[in-house]
Amino acid sequence: MKLRHKILPLTLCVAMSISGCGLSSANQNYSKALAAYNKNDFTKAQDYFIKAIEANADKAEYHIDYGFTLLAMKEYDKAREQFRIVILDKNIPMVSENNKKAYRGIGISYLCDENYEMAIQNFDAALEIKELDSLNTDIMYYKASAFEKSGDNESAIKIYTSILESNPKDDQIYSARANQYRISKDYENCIADYDKAITLNPNEFDYYVGKFAALKENNKNAEATAVLEQAAALKISNEDDKYELAKVHFYQGNYELAMNELTQSIEAGYTEGYYFIGEINLMNRDYQTALDNFNRYLEDNNGASAMLYNQMLTCYLQLKDYDQAKKYLAKAKKYSDPGVKTQLLKNEIIYLEHMGQFEEALDLMEKYMKACPEDTDAQKDFYFLKTRTDALASQGESENSGEPTNPGEASDTTVSGSSKDTPTTGTTIVKP
Repeated sequence: MKLRHKILPLTLCVAMSISGCGLSSANQNYSKALAAYNKNDFTKAQDYFIKAIEANADKAEYHIDYGFTLLAMKEYDKAREQFRIVILDKNIPMVSENNKKAYRGIGISYLCDENYEMAIQNFDAALEIKELDSLNTDIMYYKASAFEKSGDNESAIKIYTSILESNPKDDQIYSARANQYRISKDYENCIADYDKAITLNPNEFDYYVGKFAALKENNKNAEATAVLEQAAALKISNEDDKYELAKVHFYQGNYELAMNELTQSIEAGYTEGYYFIGEINLMNRDYQTALDNFNRYLEDNNGASAMLYNQMLTCYLQLKDYDQAKKYLAKAKKYSDPGVKTQLLKNEIIYLEHMGQFEEALDLMEKYMKACPEDTDAQKDFYFLKTRTDALASQGESENSGEPTNPGEASDTTVSGSSKDTPTTGTTIVKP
């Protein structure tokens, strides 16, 4: 899911048109730091924040806003250091407000750093502080995102429901909850929430794409196609809209047009487009280029997910780079995403097979067949793995009895259509 909004230092919510005239050295550098941050020049912002802190290390806002700058630079440990400097054990309203901002920042840093347990702990610490209750909805949203990323869809849904009780016209929350219902395969509630989101904000492309994915997964293909046609007919007013339309064309299967539009959007700064270009590369079996684009996407976006890592795992399996495949298998499994569970399970079977771990692969294949009984190729894969494990068992018995064996017997056994030839990508699912 997308974050609710761009992560900003809270002080940037207040317009600051400060000139250097009559200000202290610390404030002059602080105002320059904020200006640089607003221009996404984080390196320059960092330089000015450091100068401001050197001139006055007691200003909490300097440390908090510097922490968010470090977040933008993906310096998560250093960001947490700045936030922790602010936290004081004093029962003073201003101190409590700063503590709340700092715990929020620490939580977001752990969320970006994929440590969801620590993210939730710090969001809870922020919510326990009664001051600045105007921040509570924002913090709850990030907390729900942490549950979502960790695969705890039920907890995420509960938080979104709680937010909607006090914000019944928040279209983004309806969309976020709809996505969790989709992952949980509760398509009735999912579609209802997307419909509410569209009613509240009929010009938001993502809501149509989310509804499309739910209908597609529920085998309502005609309705899914109609929803994309609705999205494609929306008015195009700016670069945001052009990028969103490119995604719609991607989901419509118009890959050549989508590729051209996505390339233009990337040039305009929409680096999320690298993900979709990577998907197109993957479908075209250009695995190395797909990896290059997935990695470019990760450089500029906090978009790590089981889906993305499964796609990268697929590429590494096809490129026979099993060291990297092992790494990305572990990354994907970390998310416990039910929406990618069966795809990931099949790719894990393929990896184990290539590693010669046939017994482990056979155990997982039995689980896969129970989860996906409609996959007729799985039966062939099962017999292939059973042949391998039986051959190895027979070889072991022969060695123990002293009987001669044929060392090449197991390795020469193959079954047409084995799972090792068909890594699973899941490209019909909505992006991470």
